[in-house]
Amino acid sequence: MPDAGKESLRLDIGKPKKDGEVKVTVTFQGDGGGPKFKVEAKADIKASDTATEKAAKIAAALKAKIDALAAAQRGIGAGQAKVIFSGTHEVSLPIVIISNKAGFTLKNYKYDKGKTKEKTKTTKLAAYVPEGGREETYAAVNLAESGQIAVLQAYGEATGGGILIGFDEGPEIMVETGGQSLGAVHEAMVAAVEARDIAATLATEPADKELTGEFAGFEVRLERLDAATISLECLDDGLGLGLMVLSPESAKK
Repeated sequence: MPDAGKESLRLDIGKPKKDGEVKVTVTFQGDGGGPKFKVEAKADIKASDTATEKAAKIAAALKAKIDALAAAQRGIGAGQAKVIFSGTHEVSLPIVIISNKAGFTLKNYKYDKGKTKEKTKTTKLAAYVPEGGREETYAAVNLAESGQIAVLQAYGEATGGGILIGFDEGPEIMVETGGQSLGAVHEAMVAAVEARDIAATLATEPADKELTGEFAGFEVRLERLDAATISLECLDDGLGLGLMVLSPESAKK
């Protein structure tokens, strides 16, 4: 039986180029050959919508369809990804997350962008922490055995205070952020983690601006990580943090 959130899809949303209707269809099934359910949500999109506004419409449409099911049939959850700064200030991202609930498995997913002509990207995740910027601990599987990759991302503008990264019961790693650009913060994260003999790489090319908007696409990838838990704590009021664990299929891309 998969735990809640162990099967997730991340849908990165691009800005629409034309008015139109988009449709998201998700099929899921109860464990042990249980009944299958299908949720089909539609959202009216305007060319004037930002990517973040579009993501909000899609997430709201999905949630409405899920809430319309009987409580025992609500085998998935859907929402818009967010980053929290200073524990209080919240910023929504142009990202929709669809995750399984305990006792259910995601089976199929289809996204029809209709005539909107926007760019999208879907990534299959083993786990996703949607609200970074405050302490988050993810009880991960052993990444060295599973072939999964942990991805750490920082958002915002560093003001000082640092980031703490922890693995299992070992001492936390402090990453200084004062006076650093967002790219330099990610470089410092790589250097700090590698000092603990953990393989880390930095995505130095910013992600496609059509998908990320104002958020630069830097990320730190941790591979062959022999750890059961990863913890993040942001002490910098200007930064928010995100943690993903890629499934083996997505990690190979």
